[in-house]
This record gives sequence, structure tokens and C-alpha cells, in this order.
Amino acid sequence: MERDVIFQFNNVGKPYLLVKVFSEDRLINKGAIEFEASSLVNGLPNYSDVYNKVDEFLKSKEANRNSALFLLNCSQSFKVTTQVPNINDKKARKLYETELANKVPNHDSYDVKTTECVSGNARVYYDFMLEKRYIEFFNKLVESLGFNKIDFDYYYNYLFNASKCETNTYAYFYEEKGVMSLVLSINGVLSAYSSFENTIENIRMNISSVIDRHVFEIEKVDIKTVIANKEIAGLDGIDITVRPFIIGE
Repeated sequence: MERDVIFQFNNVGKPYLLVKVFSEDRLINKGAIEFEASSLVNGLPNYSDVYNKVDEFLKSKEANRNSALFLLNCSQSFKVTTQVPNINDKKARKLYETELANKVPNHDSYDVKTTECVSGNARVYYDFMLEKRYIEFFNKLVESLGFNKIDFDYYYNYLFNASKCETNTYAYFYEEKGVMSLVLSINGVLSAYSSFENTIENIRMNISSVIDRHVFEIEKVDIKTVIANKEIAGLDGIDITVRPFIIGE
């Protein structure tokens, strides 16, 4: 779908807002607004400051303000995993909803993306959660900037949809501006996501804590396919397929 601007907000590691300007689906300009982590309040920048900087950038690039996509990558995101017996849909759903309410009593204050799969005799539900106030903040920002059509997505979901490959079970590493994102697909289901500063130690820790959990504890499947958008230090010794990819292109 053609978009005039793609915004990418990240507060993992060094916080920033990327602004990518397009014309006929071709990237023509890109700018970054960086923030000091200490300046964020509950993970969000000062509204007036970010509005003025984005508005000035869009004016300087003569960007159209019809359609925008806003991608969120927030360290405050988290995942809740719930396993229930693999019984009929209605009963399984009821058990899952009861367990989720017990785990996250105030879950109505979160925006939730849910995926599910069957693993042996269990149904597994993955809830990726972020407080709604993050979407409300940036929805207000983009509306105030004068865009007519605004779509929101999570960085991990965008990467998952963009990383489809010939097998449905794989790990995808994506690096941009010093931030590494790890997306895990098990049998075509988004099963895990992690985002962290790009260091060898962090990569190895996430392989152990994220990928290995699904290999040995939950679905118990081998992850034989590993994809990355570039050569990445820390993946040495792992057979990876490099597929260059730039968000929005």
C-alpha cells in the first residue's frame, strides 16, 4: 500500500524516531530525531518538542501528508504465554481468558496482539502487550500533523510479515541504528519477539533465552532456518541467509 510517510519510534537502547518520506512507494528522504533516555517520561518524549521537530522536517522535505504508517518498538512491550489443554475451541478459549485475567488483571488497559498454536496436547496462546497510552500518544501526534489516514503496527509484527520465507519455522534477525530485533516464527505463527541493543553478548543471551525456550520447552521444534538483513557479528558459526531489507522499500 502506498504511504507518504513511515514513522518508526524506538525506545530500546538509544531512543529515536525515524521519519521516512516516500513518493510513489520510493524512499526519497529519511531523518532521525534522537532523544536522551533521561528525557523520556514513562518511555515517551515531550509531545510539543517531538511535534515541532517532525513538523519542521516534513515541511523541509515538502512531504505529502495523506497516508502514514506508524511503527512502535517499545521496551515496555511484553509477552504473556498461556498454555491450556487442547480441548474444544470454546472451552479452551474460556480457560485461556481466565488465566490471562489472573496474570494481567488490568489487561483492558493494554493493546493486545494474540497468536496461538497447538503443541502436543496443549493450546498455546501468545499475547504481545503494550499499554494503550503509547498508541494514543502517537495517534494524537500524527493526527495533529495533518495526516488523513493513519495505520499503526508493531515493529515486530511488521518484521514478521516482511520476513516470510520458504519455511514457516525460522528465526529472523533485523538490525537498524544499533538496535537488534529477533522475530521467531514457529509453523507460521509469530511465537516470540525480542529487541535489544546490538552487542554480541545480547545476541547470544537472546538466542539462549528466547530461541532455546521454544526449541526445548514449548513447541520443541528445531530452528534450522536463520535469516538476517545483513552480516551480524554474534551469529558466527550459525548458518544464516542474508536478505537485505529496508523497512518501507
